[in-house]
Amino acid sequence: MAVQVSDKARPWVVGSVMLGMFIVASETTIVATAMPSIVSQLGGFSHYSWLFAAFLLPQTTTTVIWGKLSDQFGRRPTITAGYIIFLTATLLCGFAWSMPSLIAFRLLQGIGAGAIQPINMTIVADLYTLEQRAKVQGYISGTWAVAGILGPLLEHAQSRAMRIDYTGAGLFAVTVLALLCVISEPDMGNIGMAVCAAVTVVGAAVTLWWERRVPEPIISIKLWTRRLIATCNMSAVLFGMILLGVTTMLPIYVQGVLGGSPVVAGAALIMLAGGTPTAIIIARPIFNRIGLAETMRLGAFCLCLGMGGMLTLSADSSIWLCCFYMLIMGFGMGWGLFIGVVMTQEAVELPLRGSAVAANVFCRSLGSAIGASALGAILNYGLAHDARPADEARLRDMLNHAAGLASVAGSAGLRDVLYNAVHMTFWGVEVFAVASLIVAFLVPNNEVVAKGSHRGRSQPTAAGD
Repeated sequence: MAVQVSDKARPWVVGSVMLGMFIVASETTIVATAMPSIVSQLGGFSHYSWLFAAFLLPQTTTTVIWGKLSDQFGRRPTITAGYIIFLTATLLCGFAWSMPSLIAFRLLQGIGAGAIQPINMTIVADLYTLEQRAKVQGYISGTWAVAGILGPLLEHAQSRAMRIDYTGAGLFAVTVLALLCVISEPDMGNIGMAVCAAVTVVGAAVTLWWERRVPEPIISIKLWTRRLIATCNMSAVLFGMILLGVTTMLPIYVQGVLGGSPVVAGAALIMLAGGTPTAIIIARPIFNRIGLAETMRLGAFCLCLGMGGMLTLSADSSIWLCCFYMLIMGFGMGWGLFIGVVMTQEAVELPLRGSAVAANVFCRSLGSAIGASALGAILNYGLAHDARPADEARLRDMLNHAAGLASVAGSAGLRDVLYNAVHMTFWGVEVFAVASLIVAFLVPNNEVVAKGSHRGRSQPTAAGD
């Protein structure tokens, strides 16, 4: 797909991308901060992890499909469809009257969200060279406070005539959905778990068999076997686990242990969000000097350092210290996630770029689902392990009310139980961070990609590892 955008139209396109990324950012900050209160009012604390999973299930399942469609039909019509679905579902979420209705609308919301982030990231790669992209991507990542409505995409694309792999898309969707059910809903019972596990294994085998047969597969097996793509995708899984792990557990720690308000919890998340675009903006001189792979390793090290700092916090620590560690993690996220996407963009031909970026975002979303489920299980284990049965029942009852976290913070004994449980989840995130550092050292050093990309804005890239 060739992209032709005039210099006059380019700022409008970037403005639209910034607005779209702001919508995605809202899911990881505003929603994460308000979720404890929402869950307590509609259904109980036991549904806390599931409401995140309800969004991630369809988002993860459809990301790769949306990316392939954008390669076939162009970025504008594909992302417009995603926006319509997402905004409609968001409006319906605002009118949710019960937990089942909210879960249903969050599922629909996730379908639309599956298009927004990967296609927006691909649009930036279509319009700007590697040298220009760090600055532009930094602005885009800093749209946490952007609320205005910008103009529509003014992108003119020439689509290639292709056949849509409906069978592959269906097989992939069913397989991923079954996998995420196994990950996100461990309480479905032995029979349900066995069925979903069997569907996952059989579906994966059939999907791989089918995708090797079709001329235009939804999943490019050859693309996924490249070392650079594979390691960047592995890193994306771990970064997703870390990101959602922090954004789901931090509000519980700040509100339920430190006694802060939802606004204070949001401030801590903003430090994470603020560090990310700052790191991206200053990334260019860093990767020009040390290379892209080394910059990704630097990001993973910052994640280990920031989460290590969080492990030193007590039930009486200062919120400002928490914010400082979140800022360090924000820098790690900025360098880690951004560099992974850039290396993916630069390693593939232009007609495959949408699919490659979507695959990377898919891996991040898959990691988010795994992280939310794993840390939710750790939290529940911690609550059951450190509290007497009577205290555990009382604690869970308090968490099931709108003011539950504040009430827990006011009870020294219950606050200590919650702190110990949350502290266990912090150890889980630290394990993910260390794993991301190990994987980052498996990413090949590619100085051609790191320093030699001076192609034109719309020229195809050379394939490579």
